[in-house]
Amino acid sequence: MQDEVTIEIESKSLIDGESMVSHTKSYGKCYFKNQKIYISYSERLEGVASEIPSLLTLDENHIQISRRGEVRSTMKFLQNQATSCEYVTSVGIIGLEIHTIRYATILGEESIEVFLDYSVKMNGADGGINSLHIMIS
Repeated sequence: MQDEVTIEIESKSLIDGESMVSHTKSYGKCYFKNQKIYISYSERLEGVASEIPSLLTLDENHIQISRRGEVRSTMKFLQNQATSCEYVTSVGIIGLEIHTIRYATILGEESIEVFLDYSVKMNGADGGINSLHIMIS
C-alpha cells in the first residue's frame, strides 16, 4: 500500500424512517505501526466551516475514528459491542452510545475496504442505523 492515499466514504443513515446518503472523498497518508493501520486525512463535515483533521485506526478487532478541531470525538467500533463517546461541537456536547452490528475489513495489495454497520443513541435518544463503506486506495 502506498503512503499517499485516497479515502472515499459512503455513509447511509436511516433515522425515523428517513434515509440519507452522503459521499465524501479525501486525501491523506497511510502508515503501519504496532500491527495497526493508520490513515490520517482532513475531511469536510456537513454544517462545519473548516476541514476536520481525522485519523482512522484499523486492526483485526476494531476501527476507531478520531476527529480534532471544530468537531472533536473518538468513536470506537467493536464487533457486537457497545461503546460510548462524546461528540463535541461548537454548539454543544452530544453523548453517543454506539452498538457495532458489523465490522469487516478487506486488505488488498493496493487498497483497503471497510464495511461498518452500527446503531447509535444520541443523548439517550434513538439516532438510527448507520452504514459506512470506506475505500482506501
